[in-house]
Amino acid sequence: MRRRWPVLVGIPALSAALAAACRQPSDSAPSREPEPTPAARVAAPAQPELPGSAAPVPPPKLPPPPPPRPAAETFAEETRDPTWAAPTEAALAQRLAKVRGGKIAGTECRHSQCQITLAGTPGEIKKSIADLESHRGLHGFARTLVLTAPEKKPDGSLLLRAYAVFER
Repeated sequence: MRRRWPVLVGIPALSAALAAACRQPSDSAPSREPEPTPAARVAAPAQPELPGSAAPVPPPKLPPPPPPRPAAETFAEETRDPTWAAPTEAALAQRLAKVRGGKIAGTECRHSQCQITLAGTPGEIKKSIADLESHRGLHGFARTLVLTAPEKKPDGSLLLRAYAVFER
């Protein structure tokens, strides 16, 4: 029996040791969070610095845009395109016949613009401007309508030049 004693005592002891080593931690046992790892470091070269400038360089200043050119000047620089101007003047005459108010004193088309001259009293000119900007006039026909300042005549009537700009 002497020989069996180490076996009888040794096997349960080994079983207990193995059970303790393989045992999962229970919910009641305090949980141990893993130790935080040090932050990863990135190896990058330093940004180059310009000599003598620690402050950021301000953006360059752009020159101001040129002032808008007067419509009459732009119209005067255009040359007449007879293949486009003649049919456009005819279509313009049909449209301007519907405009109420002032009298159409003249029309002239060049390459991509037409000059329309209106004459009448201030009330008539107001009505003509409203019609020119509506479906009666150039809305949907010309891309843009540019009005100039009216010229006052000695008799109190006004002369207004409008420029119809077309996409070509």
